[in-house]
Amino acid sequence: MVRPEARPPGLLGRLQTLGAVVFLGLMGSSLYLVIASALYIVIGFGVLGHRICPSILLGVWVGQGLISVKVLHQDPEGIKRSWLFREMANFFDVTLVMEQKLDTSKKYLFAQHPHGILPLAPVLSAYFISDVVPGGGKIFCLIHSGIFYMPIVRFFMGEWGALPANKESVAEAKQQGQHCSIVVGGVAEIFLQNGETEQLQLRKGFIREALRNGYDLVPMFHFGATRMYNFIGPASFWRSLSNRLPFPFFLIGGWGKGMTLLPKPVRIVIAVGSPIGLAALYGVPEGQSVPDPDPAKVDLIYEEWKKHLAGLYYRQRPEWETRELEIWDCPKS
Repeated sequence: MVRPEARPPGLLGRLQTLGAVVFLGLMGSSLYLVIASALYIVIGFGVLGHRICPSILLGVWVGQGLISVKVLHQDPEGIKRSWLFREMANFFDVTLVMEQKLDTSKKYLFAQHPHGILPLAPVLSAYFISDVVPGGGKIFCLIHSGIFYMPIVRFFMGEWGALPANKESVAEAKQQGQHCSIVVGGVAEIFLQNGETEQLQLRKGFIREALRNGYDLVPMFHFGATRMYNFIGPASFWRSLSNRLPFPFFLIGGWGKGMTLLPKPVRIVIAVGSPIGLAALYGVPEGQSVPDPDPAKVDLIYEEWKKHLAGLYYRQRPEWETRELEIWDCPKS
């Protein structure tokens, strides 16, 4: 069991905590700020007749868009030393639980669950990369490509080690000799969040990509991730809106602490399960890639994965997590 370091005493520690809280609020409100600034630019030019302030804001937008985001970049030890990551982890009282020590001579694809309205838990897990894969290993996290078009946030994600969620990114991570991770349920899983059951939506694509690149699979479950935010009104409304608006504009339906955009300071337990050796299940030598996985064998591995994930959930769920686990199969997987 691993916990973040305590904040330093005195004024410095309090200021660092305040900075982390402000940053979490900005993360939660980033979409609102994008929408508000876009409307201000349009209204300022078209209705109010203003020119200077909208021009400056538009220049900032265009200027930051011309700056490339770092890719295949991550400093796990630097993240561990970061006061910002430390205090964000302390805000949620995050605890890391590992069921077994991983063999770092092997490469893993970490399948993270669940997504939550905003996937802050996968961001927090970056603080523990050097604990999960010690010895300088990196874990590049695959996220929705739309995040890389959001001003300012895109740079933070680049520093954190995020990559667009596509086949090419998985291959690039493996070519670099590093691990990668993905939040399997994706955006579709957001709308399954409720207070009665913990619902996941699984796909088979991550299994195919792990096979193609010779990765073993490791489950990660973020207990408490779906308690950070709640929907304003029924989730079904926001689901229907997501079919009409591009990502991420339908995510404005979430609210956190005290009806604000600051996430609720819930406890988070990150449980890392034991790995599944895909080569043995598929019937090929260990470490060998499978360029064109057999759908029937992928289906068998998928069923095994669901049992493995459910086992992790019920073994490691904290006493305050009383919801039962429900797993939904994505029809398009």
